[in-house]
Amino acid sequence: MSTIKVNAVRNTASNDGGIDIDASGHVQIDGVQLPTAGALSHRNLIVNGGMTVSQRSTSKTGVDAPGYKTVDRMRYSENSLSTAEITHEQSTDAPDGFSHSLKITVTTAEGSVEAADGFRPLQTRLEGQDLQHLQYGTSGAKSLTLSFYVKSSVTGTYAVAFTRDETTDRLITATYTISSANTWEYKTITIPGDTSASITNDNANRLEVLFHAGAGSNSTSTDTSGSWGNYASTGSAYGNAVNLQNTLNATWQITGVQLEVGEKATPFEHKSFREELNDCLRYFQKSYNYGTDPGTVTDVGMIALRKSSTTSSIYDINLMYTHKRATPTVVIYSPGSGASGKAEVDTADETAQGSDIGENNARVTGTSQGDGLYIRVHYTADAEL
Repeated sequence: MSTIKVNAVRNTASNDGGIDIDASGHVQIDGVQLPTAGALSHRNLIVNGGMTVSQRSTSKTGVDAPGYKTVDRMRYSENSLSTAEITHEQSTDAPDGFSHSLKITVTTAEGSVEAADGFRPLQTRLEGQDLQHLQYGTSGAKSLTLSFYVKSSVTGTYAVAFTRDETTDRLITATYTISSANTWEYKTITIPGDTSASITNDNANRLEVLFHAGAGSNSTSTDTSGSWGNYASTGSAYGNAVNLQNTLNATWQITGVQLEVGEKATPFEHKSFREELNDCLRYFQKSYNYGTDPGTVTDVGMIALRKSSTTSSIYDINLMYTHKRATPTVVIYSPGSGASGKAEVDTADETAQGSDIGENNARVTGTSQGDGLYIRVHYTADAEL
């Protein structure tokens, strides 16, 4: 078989466009990078990387504890920050081609860096059963490339950690640098496959991507970059040189987060809002309309029951929701007051809770006050990793 070796293919009338081939054999067509491994579609392992879906709220102020606040699948995390507070929001400030970003603003600064401090504006978690094609634990383990657009008021070097929750936890870290304040910059990070440890095939958190923006010496002293190794808390933020939490009104924004198989970043894989929302519903769902925060006083979307039994004081309302990753935590809200853990019985609230909760549905139970009453509820079902 004959082989033709070229580094580019062009039309005779043009020096632009065409096909380019680098020294490693990676191909670009008309300037667009083709995947170096894996499929042409469904490349992005990250759910909601374009930050388009935000079911819980579009903005939360006074945030001072870890958890899912606004943008779906994007968790805020911190530790040992005694005074820092942030605003967590889905912002419409985004680079060309994107509609939204996740934005963090420091509204109460920490003021000093303690050894145990950790400030992570974003962590996102992936199920093990979605990662088996990476072939971790074998000689064919695949490289991964992370790409994203980022913007911050504070320049400097930021760390990204990739962690694996297994019998023996695994870790690899890398860094990126923000060069210009308040300017969208595109970053890529490539990490090798882990040939030494496999990924459990289940629905648990088996790969986590953590973006650091502040870290004390307890998590930066061990070099964990370059290759996978057993988890070391002393290196979980290795290379991070910025402490955003100490600067009042400091901001950090991100969008276009893509994690894909291969050694080259390809253009962000945009999905329709419908597709992105459906993927997010596996992890979180609410009875309220999309743009309505849980706990809002509203009848729109509520689930109701007219109690007709005179012999039982217990009412049951059945909830149906999208199949969840695992048995969700169900919270009941009163449409009339917005209070959690309450159902509205005629015009008064009484205690109510989810029961017999499954991955597809649940019951709402409580103690009614008599025959012929209308019982109304809203709910959220949370099965996040």
